Amino acid sequence: MLSALQKHLCDIYQVEPGHDVRDFLVTDPSLAKTLAGESLIPNTDESVLLAQDDDGMALSVYLDSQMLDRLDRDNPLQALKISRLNDLWTVLEGISHFNYLVW
Repeated sequence: MLSALQKHLCDIYQVEPGHDVRDFLVTDPSLAKTLAGESLIPNTDESVLLAQDDDGMALSVYLDSQMLDRLDRDNPLQALKISRLNDLWTVLEGISHFNYLVW
């Protein structure tokens, strides 16, 4: 589903995706907190994590695993339920931010 959503966003903006968001995906909140440190918003379901050092930049996209499970179960690409709008918008926001950074 993530690759289909990424493709839809790229089609809207008429850009190539550059990189597959799934290759940068983190779904474990503990790992996201370790990667982001204090900059991770508490209890967030989505965050684009950036870290820069002398060797370059590291990028990850944190999307909560429970949120992704809900969307996989009630696929919004087949039938959009109002109860899944927030999850869908949150995932789209994360993918959109990722696309912007890697484009």
